[in-house]
Amino acid sequence: MREIFETLARAVELNRKNNKGFTLVELLIVIAIIAILAAIAIPQFTKYKQRAYVAAMKNDAHNIISAEEAYFAGEDEYCTDNNSCPSYDGQKLTLGDLSTVPLSKNVVMLQVTGSTSNDTLTVDPGSEAPKSGHDNIVEFLRCSDGSPGYGFALGHKNIYNSADGYYKINVIYNSCKDDSPVEQAVSSSSSYTH
Repeated sequence: MREIFETLARAVELNRKNNKGFTLVELLIVIAIIAILAAIAIPQFTKYKQRAYVAAMKNDAHNIISAEEAYFAGEDEYCTDNNSCPSYDGQKLTLGDLSTVPLSKNVVMLQVTGSTSNDTLTVDPGSEAPKSGHDNIVEFLRCSDGSPGYGFALGHKNIYNSADGYYKINVIYNSCKDDSPVEQAVSSSSSYTH
């Protein structure tokens, strides 16, 4: 019986000495599995990052809406380009003396123009709003029922198409039309209406 155990022990020891690494086939199989997982995961990761950028823009838009409604409650008018109220310095939007809304990292205000005769907001997805003065930041709109309104648009530097010069996804808010900020996919640098 003892001889059998000694023979088995020697066989196991020889087997350990001969198996010093993985075979080429085993390595190729592992590399193929990793490549398949990466091909699935990388596009999904890109989509998650894009959703995070849009979520940051929507969060900032909600903050601006809240600040505008608070301004309206105190002043009986919205803080718009019409009354030279808002100012933008690239990092925050200041609505008169009442409120300052800090923007999330890489979120920018886009240039907009509004109509006082109807509720149309025109967005320039290729241009950030000017960082001096009060124009093209938050536009005054006249809603179809005659009430005052306002509109603005946001972009995110991480989804900027540098080759063609525009922010690929915008978040727009038109108080005459929207209950909450609207996500808009953009395919060119030319202006569009909302």
